[in-house]
Amino acid sequence: MEPRVSVLMSIILTLERIMGGFLVSERENNTQYFLKGM
Repeated sequence: MEPRVSVLMSIILTLERIMGGFLVSERENNTQYFLKGM
């Protein structure tokens, strides 16, 4: 992976942590729906 991508990912993870993990739980729900749909 490019360094830029990993930096972007760490920023996103930090933002999710700041927002109380709301985005994390949303993404997990979306992943579960996606896996069920496969």
